[in-house]
Amino acid sequence: MVAQYSTNPSNDVAGIFFLWLLFLFGLAFIPATIASNKGHNGVGFYFFGLFFFLPALIVALVIPAKDGAGARVPAAPAPTPPSAERLGRAGLAPPPGPGVVRECPHCKEPMRRDASVCPHCRRESDPWEYREGLWWLHTEQGAVWLHESSQTWRSADEVANAQSVGRYRASLVSLGNDVKAAAKVFREGSNADFTEGALRRIKPGTPIGSALPKEEAEALKQALADVGTVVEIQIEE
Repeated sequence: MVAQYSTNPSNDVAGIFFLWLLFLFGLAFIPATIASNKGHNGVGFYFFGLFFFLPALIVALVIPAKDGAGARVPAAPAPTPPSAERLGRAGLAPPPGPGVVRECPHCKEPMRRDASVCPHCRRESDPWEYREGLWWLHTEQGAVWLHESSQTWRSADEVANAQSVGRYRASLVSLGNDVKAAAKVFREGSNADFTEGALRRIKPGTPIGSALPKEEAEALKQALADVGTVVEIQIEE
């Protein structure tokens, strides 16, 4: 007996159509993922891409990222760049930590001084190096360091004069209830910026200000005490 087989063209068409739908559903994830990484509505872009894939992909690629989106760092609000006026008025530098940032040379957004990849635009630039209480940058002309109060780069032979100035650091003892007011004090009188969220995550004993002149360190301590936050001032060796 010879077995006879028959094929149904309608079943083949249905199978191809089903595979095509799966392919479209998968493609829609591409613009949705790109948009979501930039801080936009991924679900909306998924349905946009499901019906209009190419326009959705183009839009997802060209729209700018929202502030703080796409950063591959521990979740925390993006710090505000400290101003030249309150960044180490003695010309000395704060150590690496929250709020100690530089401007990305590509997108102009704040990024960690010691980072090489911007969390906003994901482009690379030469990281700064913190050593001997100063921030250094290696250039084609040699190593230079940043004078904080003037925000100008200085040559290595000027280090001795900068480091001869007494430096003090402030360490957190206890955080008061008015965290918003404490964050404002830092913005106005410290050499590093902290958001409210960043302040709440700081453990007692952590340095929260460094390379400060004695008068500025004491003024910072008093201003924080007025809003219920206690810090300890110590001279840096």
